[in-house]
Amino acid sequence: MTTLTSKKPIPSKEEKRDYYHGLPSAPSLVARSDAAETEWEYRGDNLWYVPSKKLVPVGRHPIVDAINNTSLRDDVMEILDSRLPGWNCMDVVRIGLSFGPKPVILWIGVHPGSTTSELGLEVA
Repeated sequence: MTTLTSKKPIPSKEEKRDYYHGLPSAPSLVARSDAAETEWEYRGDNLWYVPSKKLVPVGRHPIVDAINNTSLRDDVMEILDSRLPGWNCMDVVRIGLSFGPKPVILWIGVHPGSTTSELGLEVA
């Protein structure tokens, strides 16, 4: 098996804590595949300055059909099973700032403390 080397930045402790601010389950960020393209900006410890995220329905989108109706789902699950033992859910969702666009993402949930950001980036 080939080991991938990620050039994407490891999230800071503030990004891990605040990236999903506003979501009801208050998840912590482990890693995100777009970290090199979309930089996260720390806005201080005062939560009045941390922008809130929101979950919205995906609706019709090609990735939904791909994940639900092809072998792509099985391929992704095989990678997760072999490389990310703490994973516990996978879903296609729209998450974004409350006041802005909400991109479609493949959300991989992990049990708290079950993995590192380095491994999360490698798997992503």
